[in-house]
Amino acid sequence: MTVPAPHLQDLVTGYLRGHPDEQPLLPPLLDRLAAGDNVTDRQQFDGHVTTSGIVINDADDVLLIHHLASGRWIQPGGHLESSDRTLGEAVRREIAEETGVTGLETFGDGTPVHIDVHMIEARPDKGEPAHVHYDACYLFRARGPLSLTLQAEEVGAARWRPASELGDPVLRARVLSSLGRPREDRPADVDPYCALVVITDLAATKVLMHLRDDKPGIWALSTWAPLSGGAEPDDTGPHATARRELSEEIGLEDVRLMHLFSTHTDGYPRHVFHGVWDGDPGTLTLTEGRKLAFIPRGDFDQVPIHPATRQDTDQCPGAHHPTQPPCGYATLALIANRRGQLLMHLRGDSPGTCWPDTWSPNGGKPEAADTGPRGTICREVHEEVGLDEAAVSLSHLAGQLPCRRPEFRRPCGPTPTRRPTRRQHPRDLCRHRVQRRTSGRARRRREGHHGRHRL
Repeated sequence: MTVPAPHLQDLVTGYLRGHPDEQPLLPPLLDRLAAGDNVTDRQQFDGHVTTSGIVINDADDVLLIHHLASGRWIQPGGHLESSDRTLGEAVRREIAEETGVTGLETFGDGTPVHIDVHMIEARPDKGEPAHVHYDACYLFRARGPLSLTLQAEEVGAARWRPASELGDPVLRARVLSSLGRPREDRPADVDPYCALVVITDLAATKVLMHLRDDKPGIWALSTWAPLSGGAEPDDTGPHATARRELSEEIGLEDVRLMHLFSTHTDGYPRHVFHGVWDGDPGTLTLTEGRKLAFIPRGDFDQVPIHPATRQDTDQCPGAHHPTQPPCGYATLALIANRRGQLLMHLRGDSPGTCWPDTWSPNGGKPEAADTGPRGTICREVHEEVGLDEAAVSLSHLAGQLPCRRPEFRRPCGPTPTRRPTRRQHPRDLCRHRVQRRTSGRARRRREGHHGRHRL
């Protein structure tokens, strides 16, 4: 026997203590181990042990291979060999042989995340009857850039896919749970969403982040991230969740938060908020995580940050600080009264004015003293029409990054084409279009009516 029987017995009994609902599936294996059968030999067609590994990259995607023998997309793994002394050693060897990935970190406590009992169909060409596999599946983390070298005899292709695409529902649920993701079968009122709070300094050049814990069940463990957390039953909404998480995790309660946008990952809504705080992180008490610090945006590439977290943080308009022209963002205030009428102004025609001689909502570009987009729009509305923040309820609706292709950017200054021939209020334009459509319909009705009489 390659792997000692006591090692396998301890592994299976320990697994059953954590998963007692699988007790009916594994006693046959324990009985054969007690009888001294070599359950690691692939020629034991009463059933034998195999091993496989879920390899998770920095983006929390899992590595799947196209197994030529079965024609299915599965995790890498295979049979034990005489040189293997533990299942963990065997699965690392199989992953390296089939994909070329080495240097794996153990994810979790090092015990199997799942022992799958399944039937293998008979293969007469190899003289193998139908038999049972007891597949012990382990979790691993692969860090940094990865290049794959596939075993051509057994593997047709490989790809990184979200853990939600794992075929086995039990394995899928346990991997998602290990990554800190919510269960797929959770009730709608249990942890229905997450709130991510991006706190920047006054200059918006640094983001307040904490180094996440390194233990199973923590999403994006051992990475830097803004404060975040899932909803609880007493939360009245995402804003309440964000404020509670900020208070519970670092004791910060006097920060004004603005909802920026929402995203969905694996069907799990995430609401992103922004706030400004210019204090010393050393004065705060961190209750979740290992470290708390302001991370300069220029250092994001030097510290471990989950790609999804990085993407959400980079999309936070408050984290973009305009240091040189063209400015990092622009703002637009859609202010409406209770009748749904939009407040607009007729733009001037002086040189350098964007879209001159047209009607537009209020807005503008940031100035040095602005504390992010909200500060910019509050200042612009006050300067242009005299409304202060207390008189207007502002809520961020959407953010759009500028187009990277210069030929599609709308130019500032006098527009050479499509310039209005006369000043018209948008309401007048709409009325004119409606009247034209109405007259056209009436004309067609009249023509049809006369035509029927002519026939």
